[in-house]
This record gives sequence, C-alpha cells and structure tokens, in this order.
Amino acid sequence: MKKNTKTYSLLVVVLAIWSTIGHQIFNGLNDNMPDIVEEKIDLAFRPKTRTVADTFSIQSLDRDPFLGTLRHRKKPSITEQTNRILSDSMTPISYHGLVKRHNSTNQMFVININGNQVLIKKGREINGVKLIRGNSKEIVVRHNNMKTTISKQ
Repeated sequence: MKKNTKTYSLLVVVLAIWSTIGHQIFNGLNDNMPDIVEEKIDLAFRPKTRTVADTFSIQSLDRDPFLGTLRHRKKPSITEQTNRILSDSMTPISYHGLVKRHNSTNQMFVININGNQVLIKKGREINGVKLIRGNSKEIVVRHNNMKTTISKQ
C-alpha cells in the first residue's frame, strides 16, 4: 500500500506540473492583446516664437578659481601697439581665424571689416581691404596702400 500511495502522490505532482506548463503554452499561443487605438496627431511644424533674447557677458577673472593664484596679464607687444595705432587711422579690421577642409589647402580667413564679418581668400579684395597672406595666428592686409599685420583676437 505504501508503494501505491507514493506512486499516486507523485502522479498528482507530475500532472500538476504538466498542466501548469500546458496552461502557459496555451496562453502564449492565444494573442489576447489589447486593441491599439490610433491617436490623431497634428504633424505640422509650428516653431515657437522667441520674444526674450538670451543675453550674457563674459568677464575676465584675475584670480584662478581653482588654485587661488593671480594670473599674469600679458603686456601688449610693440607690434600689437602699432597694429592698434594703424588700425585706428584706417578702417577697423579684426582677424578671427581661418577655415579650411581637412584634406585641402584652400584656406578662407574670417575677417571683420567695419563690423561686417566676411570670408576672404588670399589675394582677394573686399571693401578696399586686400588679403596678402595669413596663417592661423595673424594676417597681412593692404588698405590705403599700407601693409598691416593683424593678430588673431
């Protein structure tokens, strides 16, 4: 009798396990997914109008905020002073840098003439200012028959 009770109890356990597995498979095969309701969305692009201009100013600090030491200010060299004197007597010109493609030798220089920022190549003339030569640090321009070296700002 002991042998039969063990067999019957194990049979009930095995049937319970297989019925659980069969129930999981049956529920997996039946897709009782909820219906998807399609919402109507307006796809027209309407940019927001910005009324307040975001303004900020950058101030130079004499003290290093991490080290707590004072920075040494570079005194303007003689060429920078002569550039300023010459640029005061002529059209205000400032040099902002150069732009070029990675694998190309064509260079475009970013120059500010009378408050208008322009891109100019070597040998070209804009508003009476001709670019003679330049590199990433400075340019040489001719204006009013005077050569002037302008350093990058």
